[in-house]
Amino acid sequence: MGKRAPLPIAIKQIEQELRRMGEAGKDLLQQYFTNQLYRRVIRRIKNNLL
Repeated sequence: MGKRAPLPIAIKQIEQELRRMGEAGKDLLQQYFTNQLYRRVIRRIKNNLL
């Protein structure tokens, strides 16, 4: 089996939870959600959910 990308809604929920964690989630938020690929994924999620 090959690798699969996480569902966009799951990525969005993880991002939201990290933001709610405040200072405790800051490092993970920067590590995973400042990456160019994830920014594109998040942008797509936001466009689809709004």
